[in-house]
Amino acid sequence: MMIYDASGRHPAPSVAAEIAAAGKAVTFVARARGRHEVVLRDLLTDWELREPNAQVIVEHGTMPVNDVFDELRPLSVNAGVTEIERLVGSTPLRARPPSGFELHKIGDAVSRRSANAAMLDALRLGVQF
Repeated sequence: MMIYDASGRHPAPSVAAEIAAAGKAVTFVARARGRHEVVLRDLLTDWELREPNAQVIVEHGTMPVNDVFDELRPLSVNAGVTEIERLVGSTPLRARPPSGFELHKIGDAVSRRSANAAMLDALRLGVQF
């Protein structure tokens, strides 16, 4: 069995460990093509390894579900926009709004990241007020 890990995070190796623990042979893949043949290619040297496989498991990470964010965006005082440059500095993003709410995307809603990255985003936003 072959596991294609596109995200470089923990889910694909975790699946591979479970499959290997069940007594199956596991191979990790960087790139794959074809229905039953996987081609591993070194992008610097063009060296190729071709392997036939009955199954290929692809782990691409997560895709954000933005439905609630998109619905709340026009109702927020900041239109859902986070000023990243100011977020990482010590200056507050802006004064606290007298009414309404600010809306910010954090963690996996922005891009594939770990829970620790999401908590750091939340901490940075939280200390602004």
